[in-house]
Amino acid sequence: MKYLMHLCVQVIRRVVGSRLRWLGLVLLLASSAPAVRAAEEFPRHFVSASTQPGNWAEMEPCFQKLLERKLESASELEQWLVDWSELTACLSEERIRRYNQMTCHTDDPAREKSYLEYVEQLEPLTKPYIQKLNEKFAACEYRKGLDPRRYKVLDRSIEAELKLFRSDNIPLQTQESRLKQQYQKLCGAMTVQFEGQERTLKQMERYLEETDRSQRQQAWKQIVQRRMQDQEAISMLYARAQITIL
Repeated sequence: MKYLMHLCVQVIRRVVGSRLRWLGLVLLLASSAPAVRAAEEFPRHFVSASTQPGNWAEMEPCFQKLLERKLESASELEQWLVDWSELTACLSEERIRRYNQMTCHTDDPAREKSYLEYVEQLEPLTKPYIQKLNEKFAACEYRKGLDPRRYKVLDRSIEAELKLFRSDNIPLQTQESRLKQQYQKLCGAMTVQFEGQERTLKQMERYLEETDRSQRQQAWKQIVQRRMQDQEAISMLYARAQITIL
């Protein structure tokens, strides 16, 4: 019975792993396709369709409109939150798009530069505005009129963000994002020769779940040996991260 259960688990892992690999391929292809389809399926209502999320000169007025808007009822506050959510989604989509392109092509300087431009130049500019929007929400007299079944978690999260925000942390967060990108670039370039094929370390993870102990052991050894080749570079990144935190 135990053997049968173990076999079922292995079959499920193989099927799910295969599906996830196909999903990764689909996402990779989708990331290189134009965003026209997404714009048609999910049209914007607050942020203009012509607005470029990667251009701060076009995005800053959206933050200013939200800050300047008068809120005179709970329904207006709710619409304000919807518009804020759309603005946040535009920025998140832009960040994720650049991140995906960078991580799928860690050897492409142009994609690396594009992602770093976002985290170093655009993202830090959004954080003081987000704090001001949090303050506006917290101070709104109609806040208590929102349905707690829908907005309780959001309300609690915004309160926490207000307490935790420190402007001095913004450059530290930027440095942390830069270090993460360098680590991803380093690890993304790592490959090993396994069973006659060149494989990335991510592709090697599935072999760590094989029932054949000798195969698992060999896969683990090759992964560790490859990481050890860049031991000094990885250690330097961790040391810089500790300095940033301290």
